[in-house]
Amino acid sequence: PKGDSAGFVGFGPIEKGSLMNDAPLIAVLTELLAAEQQNLAPRLFESTLFVSRLDVEAYNVVRAMAQACREHCSALTELILDLGGQPAPRTGDVTTADLHFLELHYVLPRLIADQRFLERKYAIAAPRVAAEPGAAALVSRVLDRHRRDLGRIQSLDARTTSEPGAQVTGMD
Repeated sequence: PKGDSAGFVGFGPIEKGSLMNDAPLIAVLTELLAAEQQNLAPRLFESTLFVSRLDVEAYNVVRAMAQACREHCSALTELILDLGGQPAPRTGDVTTADLHFLELHYVLPRLIADQRFLERKYAIAAPRVAAEPGAAALVSRVLDRHRRDLGRIQSLDARTTSEPGAQVTGMD
């Protein structure tokens, strides 16, 4: 997008019929963007979580997941704009208002459920975007990332709930 002399950003002429041809693809990408925007990982860093010494590794994984989510949102937004679409603005997620002052290991099961949702969303979207190479590559890359992150978080959750002394009282 280029700005004009008044600073307004435009996307240039759209070929007749091109937006209509890309409308189903844009709709799928918009659904994925909305799902990423509701991702729990970034919300965890917008809240005040208690991280015990046993949760430090999980914290680092979740921090990387939050950064990846921001990158996914950016890539999806860019692709939607390149196709002539208009991404919907991010909406606040009121279901995450209860995250403040919780221990990280307590919210890991919720994060796992969220990652499963994202993995399913991308798996369903993959065949729907297969005809557009750029979109297919992005969806495949993000799906692989969500699968890898899900495995890591599940293994950390299993470890923190099974280790002796893992149920920390917040007094360490």
